[in-house]
Amino acid sequence: MRRRFPFIFLLGLSAVGATCQGRQAPEKFPPPKLDVEQSSRPAPTPAVIDLQGVDMTKVPAIYRADALRILNENFCYCGCTRTVAACLSNRDACSCVECSERVAQFVVEEYANGRSTADVENNLVALFSEAYNATPHTFETTEHARLGPESAPYTIVEFADFQCPHCRIAFGELVSFVQSRSDVQLLYYHFPLSHMGPKSLMAAKATEAARQQGQFWQMAELIYQNQRDISEARLNGYAQQIGLDMKKYAAAMANSSTEKTVLADRELGSKLGITGTPTVFVNGRPLGTQHDPRRMSLRLDMEKHRTTCQ
Repeated sequence: MRRRFPFIFLLGLSAVGATCQGRQAPEKFPPPKLDVEQSSRPAPTPAVIDLQGVDMTKVPAIYRADALRILNENFCYCGCTRTVAACLSNRDACSCVECSERVAQFVVEEYANGRSTADVENNLVALFSEAYNATPHTFETTEHARLGPESAPYTIVEFADFQCPHCRIAFGELVSFVQSRSDVQLLYYHFPLSHMGPKSLMAAKATEAARQQGQFWQMAELIYQNQRDISEARLNGYAQQIGLDMKKYAAAMANSSTEKTVLADRELGSKLGITGTPTVFVNGRPLGTQHDPRRMSLRLDMEKHRTTCQ
């Protein structure tokens, strides 16, 4: 039986679109339409108002026109030549109804959860166009902390900083999500933010030293729960608390290879364009800025049908 960790966190910050930035984020531009190859698509058909199977009553009345516009303007993420609305209004003529249903359900739920139209459009692009259709990256899996079965068909990779409050929230969400399923593994990559100072690097080294003794997740949990008070003495105390061999722990902390491991993760993250934490990948492609269970479940459903909904 897999051991479960409590991971109790005070959720005082919203995890929606929240990151700790390492450097100034690029300027925001108006979101593009959800599309893959717009130039090869036919012109959108006249607007569809009645969408079969889509409960528009969940969308606040003031936003229903916007929701319909979004579904009529955007093509499905899988490459279908019909807009989402056109597909759902004539299901027999569409080969990717499930994909369009996911997009429509996502839009409805976003509005139902209080998102503005700008938020919905940005999140739509981030999750489907920019994330799902991104070029995948192959991550090394043997020398990083792992939670879940190695043979799992889905791999979640998180780049995180131990002093970032948003990473504290994401850590609990991701661990709980992986522990609730048997088809997902979680790999932890370090991305200590330079502006956080030396404590982020020291904390990352401590978890690497713990990983060498098979106790990464226990050490990481304690650090995240107490991330406002990171010191060498505190880290030593956590190491003792989880039962590490203190001589081996001290040797690992003093070994330059431990720091090199952490910095190699950060260098990789920088090459991948990461500027803030947490940054999450699913099967080598970015998840987007949100990592709640609903969003992750949706993404795994999309991955499951990646080769069948074209």
